[in-house]
Amino acid sequence: MALPYIARVVSSGQPVVSELTRGQVTGRLTVVLAYLVRGPTGNVIGVLALGLDLLGMQTLFNRIPLPSGSVITLSDANSRVLARSLAPEKYIGQKLTAQPSPLPEVPPTQLVMGIDGVPRVYGNALVSRGPWLLSVGIPASVVLSRLAPLYTRNLVTVITSVTAVLLMALWLSHLLSGAVNRVRYAVERVASDDLSPPERMPAPNLEIGRLQTAFNTMASNLRDARGALDHQIEQERKVRETLESLQRQVVRQERLAAVGVLVSGVAHELNNPLHRVVRRHHRAPEERMGRRDVLLRAPVGGPAASLVFVESRGLPVR
Repeated sequence: MALPYIARVVSSGQPVVSELTRGQVTGRLTVVLAYLVRGPTGNVIGVLALGLDLLGMQTLFNRIPLPSGSVITLSDANSRVLARSLAPEKYIGQKLTAQPSPLPEVPPTQLVMGIDGVPRVYGNALVSRGPWLLSVGIPASVVLSRLAPLYTRNLVTVITSVTAVLLMALWLSHLLSGAVNRVRYAVERVASDDLSPPERMPAPNLEIGRLQTAFNTMASNLRDARGALDHQIEQERKVRETLESLQRQVVRQERLAAVGVLVSGVAHELNNPLHRVVRRHHRAPEERMGRRDVLLRAPVGGPAASLVFVESRGLPVR
């Protein structure tokens, strides 16, 4: 009976790897590697078949140093076990999964339950000659125990880094808040009408230093502007006092001039009838009961013009 892989080798002319089969001589499960044999003229003269001792591959797998409980598995495209480092006689020929995935789609690493019921972390590699899948599985407990120090170290590193960053942030925040508080204190001094030069303090960064410089310049400009404004206000006060003094003098002069005009008008109005009385008196002097009435007129140019009647009783009139 012709074997299937012989026909495939002859028809394709390429080496062929057979499916899992049982050897004709040993009766053991094996995989046959078939090669085409050609003669001197290039004609096909036969097929060379090499059967792999799958159980003997356990010796090869056991030479690989792995943690206790680890397993190396070689499976075909149908997910059947071809070779295994642990208990190969028990698991060779069994399927790893009921619904195998195409070999190119198998992830390179995965955590799955092994065929022996032990959860393992598997690393998978595709053997394109088969095509086969070579998997190395390490128990999850071993992986976790090996990774625990690494996790602890990473956790300590992260906590230390975060703590250092927080402390640095707090320190920088303290520096910034101190600088901002000093600027705020200087602003409050300016708001309370204190324009004295603020004390120059070290700044934690360039921005705060520029802010302090700008504020000091602003305070200096305000101080100069206030001095100039005070000087201007003093000058205006003196000018206003001078104007008020001049205004009072002008008002006094105007009042005196008005009084003089009024007195002159009154004197003029009184002089007209008085002149007539005086002329009549000079024409008809009379003496009544030994008394003389003399009409005297105040000299012109005095503070006011008036008539004075002097009653004489033998006294000389001056």
